[in-house]
Amino acid sequence: MAAVCFAYILIRGDRYEVDYKIPYTLENPRLEISDGSEHIEVSNLTVGDGAIRFTVQAVSEGIAEVSIYGDDAYGNMFIFYVHKTGFITEGSLFGDCTGGNIIIIMMTVYAAIVLGIFIKKYRNGTRKNYYDYHNITLLGMILFVSTAILSNVFFAFNRNGLLDFIRGILNASALTVFFIPFAMLITLGVLISNLVLMKKEGVNKKNILGTLFSFGYLVFLIFPLFFEGFLQLQEVIDVHKEKSFAHYFEMIAVNFSYAVTAYMTVILFATIIMGIRAAHRTPAFNKDFILILGCRIRRDGTVTPLLKGRADAAIRFAEKQMNASGKESRFVASGGQGSDESLSEAEAIRNYLLSCDIPDARIITETSSKNTAENFKFSLEKIKENTADPNPGIAFATTGYHVFRSGYIATKQGIHAEGIGSKTKFYFWINSFIRELIGTLVYEKKKHLLVIATLFAAVVVMSSIVFLSVLY
Repeated sequence: MAAVCFAYILIRGDRYEVDYKIPYTLENPRLEISDGSEHIEVSNLTVGDGAIRFTVQAVSEGIAEVSIYGDDAYGNMFIFYVHKTGFITEGSLFGDCTGGNIIIIMMTVYAAIVLGIFIKKYRNGTRKNYYDYHNITLLGMILFVSTAILSNVFFAFNRNGLLDFIRGILNASALTVFFIPFAMLITLGVLISNLVLMKKEGVNKKNILGTLFSFGYLVFLIFPLFFEGFLQLQEVIDVHKEKSFAHYFEMIAVNFSYAVTAYMTVILFATIIMGIRAAHRTPAFNKDFILILGCRIRRDGTVTPLLKGRADAAIRFAEKQMNASGKESRFVASGGQGSDESLSEAEAIRNYLLSCDIPDARIITETSSKNTAENFKFSLEKIKENTADPNPGIAFATTGYHVFRSGYIATKQGIHAEGIGSKTKFYFWINSFIRELIGTLVYEKKKHLLVIATLFAAVVVMSSIVFLSVLY
């Protein structure tokens, strides 16, 4: 497709039609080739209906300047580049040309194909294992490419040629500045939620993670603006001369910082979307066992509201499954006993299930685990002791913000299980999203570094094209 597009441009590109809108009227318009008359021929000049129109025909390689003016001294100057292959670009070395809009269409189609590949991989990935961090990365890439396509389509009617397309892509990354007010609101909201969390749960490193991250994210968003301003104000290197290499390196540095900021922003959004979706997904109604992940209990041995929510979510799912498929589930209460707890978390869960009229025969207790990884490991051992099925259907019930991470931990142990999310207070969600984002960056670091390296290479190439268009 690219070969056909460029072939069309090369074949038809030796002739260029100018249709330039003007907000004024030229009296007795005249055309003059002020420089480079040996390179082009100009014909069919018409001025009227708020536009200047004429035809340019290539003659030989070189640069030509065309001036159009009238008796009232108003006028316009046009610069045309005749390339070795004979096609003409207007305004710059990589400016508009005959069929220039084909470049916009072609690049948009390619971007759409890439988007389709990411969507297919994302759908296959979520079907295979919803709780894989790679799915967050894929969703982030979908958002990133979609933003570029929408930006390009939105401005498509005002863009022609390679240079306009490149500037549009670079400007799309710079649009991250519009996230700054949003980030400020997030920072305020996170600060409030963390204060509530610390009041209810105590002050520790985990509970201030959201506040530290949100301030860091705000600085990350603002950095490109300050960096660009710093380069504009310092006197060691003059970046104001468009044809200087200092200006070229400034273009690369600033555009790269915007691109990385844009990418990290869509990864954050992808993390939030995946976390919320994981919490609200309903597992298939084919589960033999529902694992209830334990957490801290009260001193008197009763379940806390957080743990009660997990147990209630498990009971509701079991009832829905029974009504939908007639299949009965058994409950696996999982959780050991802490040094300040009167009994194990599993026993507290069991007592609560019994109080909800769940028969004791449907309850299995696992009392050795101390964390989520052990919850799954030891519970699977209990499940194997209670079934001859080598592949029993397993679901796990936990607090909404904990579903995605729990699913990932289960997957790492080779356990295929679907999550059931219970309702939770808003202030728990913030730190959860931060943990998932950090998890995504850590576990997918090679892929993110590859994307960032690709972004750098793309920015260098695009900035080089823009710089060359200024040089010549």
